[in-house]
Amino acid sequence: MLGGDNLFFVGPCYQTSDVIVSEFAGGKRSKGSYISSIRASCTVPMLHVTGRLSFKMSVNGGTSFDFQGVVTIGKILEEYIYLVEFPEVNIRIGHSDWSKSSAYK
Repeated sequence: MLGGDNLFFVGPCYQTSDVIVSEFAGGKRSKGSYISSIRASCTVPMLHVTGRLSFKMSVNGGTSFDFQGVVTIGKILEEYIYLVEFPEVNIRIGHSDWSKSSAYK
């Protein structure tokens, strides 16, 4: 069983009034949080699979999901790792320690 970790989304598109929602494969939704005009986060819901999973992000409470990407969930020893990809803007975000998350192209 996987889930409970925070994913951070970087982009120049967030406003304090945004109601951020992420939807993962299987229709599982997670409420997101505004951090700054270039950063938001959401908690990965409980999942029972690893591998490349599609997800979508909404900034209007789930009315429409205008952003989509792929999150890769894998298990290395006893630690789970996540890699988030937004192909439409060529951004990849990965982590091994969320307190030191990094974005790279």
